[in-house]
Amino acid sequence: MKIPIFKLDYDKQFIDSFQAGVNDILSTGFVGEGKYVKEFETKFCEITRCNNSISCTSGTDAIELAIRSLNISHGEIIMPSNTFFATAVAVKNCGCVPILADCCADDLCIDPDEVKKLITKNTKAVIVVHVGGVLSSRLQAIKEICEDHNIRLIEDAAHAHGSHNDLGYAGTIGDVGCFSFFPTKVMTTGEGGMVTTNNDLLANVVRSLKNFGRDLNDASRCIISHGMNSKINDLTGLMGSLECDRVNDRIQKRNELLEVYENNLNKNYKVIKQKSGVCSYYKCMVITENALAVKDAMRKNNISPTGEVYSNPVHHQKVFHQDGLPVTDWVAKNHICPPLYPELTIEEVEYVCSVMNGVAK
Repeated sequence: MKIPIFKLDYDKQFIDSFQAGVNDILSTGFVGEGKYVKEFETKFCEITRCNNSISCTSGTDAIELAIRSLNISHGEIIMPSNTFFATAVAVKNCGCVPILADCCADDLCIDPDEVKKLITKNTKAVIVVHVGGVLSSRLQAIKEICEDHNIRLIEDAAHAHGSHNDLGYAGTIGDVGCFSFFPTKVMTTGEGGMVTTNNDLLANVVRSLKNFGRDLNDASRCIISHGMNSKINDLTGLMGSLECDRVNDRIQKRNELLEVYENNLNKNYKVIKQKSGVCSYYKCMVITENALAVKDAMRKNNISPTGEVYSNPVHHQKVFHQDGLPVTDWVAKNHICPPLYPELTIEEVEYVCSVMNGVAK
């Protein structure tokens, strides 16, 4: 049996609908933002239970738009080191300094106690990252810290399409949320991103920012000097709209496969799960103190392990180097992410588990 790192299938109905939509778009003679982008944004509001969804060209752009929309152009932004470095790049692009915080070993998300220690008079915002799609049980504590210190809360929800718990849906818990539609994500448009917020005024700032800083009522006027071009086209919008139609079924399949991992892996492994609500489970995150041997066994048995979250965290990057994050360092060395995507079968996941269980501690 051979298990690839990722596989993405489209059924005939999806392909037929996409082809019909492409024909419709091409018949208009205009492929820029149009009715399919609006349809995509409307459907994504339904998925996230959010008042406003604003499409953009990437998850990184979404973070940058979120920061700029909050009128943050300097100062410090606290964020986890246990994330993809694009989060820190977006912070730097906005003229801010990323202050890297340690994470918690049980859910890989930022530690609120560490956030509290790092707040200074220069702190403008906190970014929480829903690693693997998991909404941390500590989100309420982080929200309260931000409220107590009058600082903004931004969600990097690149992994968390549709995840929700008692606090709400990913993308609605903070002031603004940021999503990615990279090919491996829970849903994809090839490339793309989305900004979500329940604040209508903030949403209009994002809409202006992504369109060069234009006045929404007069395209000839620039009203924000630090705008950018982050518009998507209608072909991307069409893809996103169709993905919205199937994402909940695909999340359900991810949950079913994660249960197979949890039920079949032996006591040497701990599968990280969201404690309440529903999780998108972009990744199956497994704690093990034998990570290197397990990954070696997987490769020898034709199983491609997926990228970890994260084996090379931000503070290990030369341009963002920082010391003193012991939990993040431990997590980097002691976890793996076996394959998890809806195209997998239960039998394939059981095979992965048997290979992992065969590795001596």
